[in-house]
Amino acid sequence: MSFSTIEYLSRWKNSFFLIAMVLLWAIASPARAQAAPSSIESDQVPIRPGTKVTIENWQNYKQFMSEGMIALFEGSHFWHMPNDVVIEVGPTTPIPLPERYLQDTRNYAGKVQLVKLPTGGYVPGGYVAGLPFPDPLKGDPSLTGERIFWNSFYRYQPRVQGAPSFTYSIDRAGNMTQTSEAMNVQSQLTFLSDPAIRLSSTSCMNTSRRSAGRCVCRKQRDARRCSAAIM
Repeated sequence: MSFSTIEYLSRWKNSFFLIAMVLLWAIASPARAQAAPSSIESDQVPIRPGTKVTIENWQNYKQFMSEGMIALFEGSHFWHMPNDVVIEVGPTTPIPLPERYLQDTRNYAGKVQLVKLPTGGYVPGGYVAGLPFPDPLKGDPSLTGERIFWNSFYRYQPRVQGAPSFTYSIDRAGNMTQTSEAMNVQSQLTFLSDPAIRLSSTSCMNTSRRSAGRCVCRKQRDARRCSAAIM
């Protein structure tokens, strides 16, 4: 990632502060998350493993749902839950961060400092990999938001990610026709906390568009060759 890209992002970071504050709970309190019981408790209704949420009883559990899921159950939009939907609640399962990401955090976090740009924003100088600020509340209180933002920006993400996308057209009778299909493949080239997988540039060029999971270029700090192979 170039310096100009980071500088551009820092100018617009204020719009992400609200999201970053929500993430603070998860970042600053991992022990509390790991100690979560195997059921979700509420002042109104507890949800325990084995509970089945259906069209008939979903309103008993709406306090645990996102606005989007509530809309799906309400049936007030084109997309909605089928009448026979059954969602069975499973046990709470903590998902820890990869050990390599945690190790990179331990190795490099102490070397990261916020550097003020001439434009007034801040960037994390000395960042290598992992979480840049494991304790975002520590330090200058006026820069707490900056630390939370950059923790969110450099959160763990897989080395290669693929996501399918589709578009449809709908006629006046409600019939849907698929009009396009694409596979978006994103490959992170720097600040990596995933192990390298050795592949030749030729094989990467031949497979990256078809199978993101099978094509991971060799890890390089200077990733120009890998970038050329994936393009």
